[in-house]
Amino acid sequence: MKQQTAAVYARQSREQKSKSNGTGPNVSAFGAESISIKQQIDDGKQLAKERGLLLTEAHIYVDQNISGKLYPKCWETKRKAKTRPGFDALIHAIERGEINVIIVRKRDRLARNLTLALRFYEFLSEHKVGLICTHEHFQAGNDSTGKALVNILAVMAQLQRDQSSDQIRAAKRWQKENGMMICGCYLPGFINVKPGEVAVHNEDAEVVREMFRRFVAGGSIASLEHWLNKEHRAVLERTRRRKQKWYFTSIKRLLQNKKYIGLRDDGKGKSKVFAEIVDPQLFWRAQEIIKAREGTHKTLVRKPHVLSGFIRCGYCGKPMQPCGWDAKRPGLVFYACRYYDAPHPAGRPFLVQEQYWLDFIKKFYLFSVRVKTVESADAPIIRSQLAQLDDTIGELREQVLSKVLPADEFALLRKDAAERKAKLEEQLSALPRTTQRSIIPWEKIDQTTFVEPVH
Repeated sequence: MKQQTAAVYARQSREQKSKSNGTGPNVSAFGAESISIKQQIDDGKQLAKERGLLLTEAHIYVDQNISGKLYPKCWETKRKAKTRPGFDALIHAIERGEINVIIVRKRDRLARNLTLALRFYEFLSEHKVGLICTHEHFQAGNDSTGKALVNILAVMAQLQRDQSSDQIRAAKRWQKENGMMICGCYLPGFINVKPGEVAVHNEDAEVVREMFRRFVAGGSIASLEHWLNKEHRAVLERTRRRKQKWYFTSIKRLLQNKKYIGLRDDGKGKSKVFAEIVDPQLFWRAQEIIKAREGTHKTLVRKPHVLSGFIRCGYCGKPMQPCGWDAKRPGLVFYACRYYDAPHPAGRPFLVQEQYWLDFIKKFYLFSVRVKTVESADAPIIRSQLAQLDDTIGELREQVLSKVLPADEFALLRKDAAERKAKLEEQLSALPRTTQRSIIPWEKIDQTTFVEPVH
């Protein structure tokens, strides 16, 4: 009999250090048991060895610090949603027929989402893959009782996840209402001491005070940005920010941060974490200046261009951007490929003049669009009546010339015909008309009549 191939799947939402050796079970603040990835893999290897299953390192799949409610990438419908790469690799291995048995610690390691759990169990049934748990000793078959038991376990796993989320949100809400710090401190002028507590960093605090003094003295935020980037980048390094650079918007937010005067973010009371490091009079004077300067900063309004987003470089395929490339002809708009690392001829970007394309589109529109006016069904009848009146007047004129009809009688008949003709013309002009536009396909146009070389 051929030996069955097993795979181990281990998942942990958040890595927590054990009080003993960092690998054993640990109970979180909300009563949920946390088992390390290493212990889950060791338990899976031990079970595979006891049952004589073939387990290799290539078939050990891990998702670290990832929630069980997330979908694998192959089943996720949202474009930029967070997924589980280990779970995704496990599903692809099952589809390729490489796995016969999956080993997990408990079923909630696979999913804490009822919809995902039921879909995965159905997926295992279709591919005839077994499931073994190292710490859940019961058999859930394919009969009605077994399926009901699986559904109950999936519901309980999702319930535990929802309860933990509710408790965490309640704890964060309580901390925020009482002015406590929810996460680490990344505010210049302060430094983390231990979880929930910060201390004043004297050197950085002096930089913050100098920033307020310069701003109140008449300095702009742009000048503060230049000064801080030139002399005080080390402050950002101590706050462990990702971007080690001062920016206009971040400096403005710091000038408006009430924690510098020892208040909470909502300004309704004293902060229990942050001490006052800026004089309140200086701080409120800065707020008045910021409010007075609102609306005075001019933003660059870019002129919309017709072909923006439609032209791509013929060499690298990247979108081209409008620019004033030629200083000698400022009235012309050029589209240039700004991706200088792409393979362009002679190392120069590919240029396209907008006017050539506008002329081309205009000529193509004139030669390809046909306009047809559709009149009402009564229009031909009225036109035929008008033609009959014209013919009648012509016959009467011939009778007058041949002296068959008297001139006085002809004048009366002509006046009556002119009145009838005027009424018919009014009716004809009042009829509704519709305009139909038709576009001739590019292949059916005689392109040699209007197409010019485009450089």
